[in-house]
Amino acid sequence: MFARPVSVLAFAAFALLLSAAMADADCAWVMWAEVLTAGKIWGSTTHYAIMSGYLSQAECLVAASRPSGEAARVSPGVITKKLCLPDTVDPRGPKGK
Repeated sequence: MFARPVSVLAFAAFALLLSAAMADADCAWVMWAEVLTAGKIWGSTTHYAIMSGYLSQAECLVAASRPSGEAARVSPGVITKKLCLPDTVDPRGPKGK
């Protein structure tokens, strides 16, 4: 009598885990650099610049953990941190119309 609800629960848990694993495979990942630029007139400003794209979150995180001398290629300034985000997320916020 109780075996059936447990198997349904087990199946539901498995389906949830599977969908989470597939979500990682469905989207690309983008490594963003937070860049601090010092200005003489306006002071320091922070902006985000795309560094690279990856097929998985794991690849992006490994690349983000490596030290990089890519600040000059990304933008003039100092990279203060790197973020790995799905390609559907923009750390700069929503764009206005």
